[in-house]
Amino acid sequence: MISYNLDLSELNNVMAFSTMLESTSQVFAYGHDLFFMRVNPDKQFDLLEEDFPFALLFAGIAALYVADFAAKTYMKDRSDRKNFLT
Repeated sequence: MISYNLDLSELNNVMAFSTMLESTSQVFAYGHDLFFMRVNPDKQFDLLEEDFPFALLFAGIAALYVADFAAKTYMKDRSDRKNFLT
């Protein structure tokens, strides 16, 4: 409940707006009362923690590039050898 159990009386309209932040929106309600709140999901699943292992992530990406290069080279050499021998 985004109003923290506040009684908002005689509301005429409730509007929701998107923001530039992923999975975050803003809600504005007006009428007799005015209410404004920024809303995002619990535990903010789309934000990285401060101790996220960026070095491990970049090492994994580099390893994938090396494996891709090695596989391409192996397949090209294999193809060249097969064409040469036939």
